[in-house]
Amino acid sequence: MKILESFAHRIPVVATTIGAEGLDVTDEVHLLIADDPASFAAQCERLLTTPELRTRVADAAEQLFVEHYAFSVAQDRIRAVVHEVVGSGSVS
Repeated sequence: MKILESFAHRIPVVATTIGAEGLDVTDEVHLLIADDPASFAAQCERLLTTPELRTRVADAAEQLFVEHYAFSVAQDRIRAVVHEVVGSGSVS
């Protein structure tokens, strides 16, 4: 959840592979992946010293959040599943 919260607030993320597990993310696009302390520090430094990278990653992460993880998207998916299970009855 913390990664998605960061995406929603346009905060660039450095995470481990395990930390990002289950999310539809791509390294170097939506966030930066680092699995050991030295790599993690280096990726944080890259974000701090490269404004273009920070902006590109934040933009892509926010777009991913809005398109796949925002409440309205989840609500629509849940509604579709309920319609499928219950049938054509009205679900609001």
